[in-house]
Amino acid sequence: MTALTTKTTAEELKAAILAKFPADATCWSQATDEVRDMSRWAREELGLDEDAALNFRALETPARWNLRGAESAAAFYAKMNERQRLSYLARIQDWLA
Repeated sequence: MTALTTKTTAEELKAAILAKFPADATCWSQATDEVRDMSRWAREELGLDEDAALNFRALETPARWNLRGAESAAAFYAKMNERQRLSYLARIQDWLA
């Protein structure tokens, strides 16, 4: 995988997350806390509170967990400035390597 940079688009970030945590996951071992954490950290990087958070408890399948989590992280990422993106990517880079 190509290293993520501040020039990475939201769609590229979503694709990178789904490459590691597949949208067609069939078991919970393929849909782990990392996906939730990436979404939460992206929201927190923007300074948004729980009202803006994705409700992961409502997601009933591993596939939905990964897909919606990746979409959520990408949507928040799209709103970040360069400094926020740099901080966020530094935090998640190892999970997507």
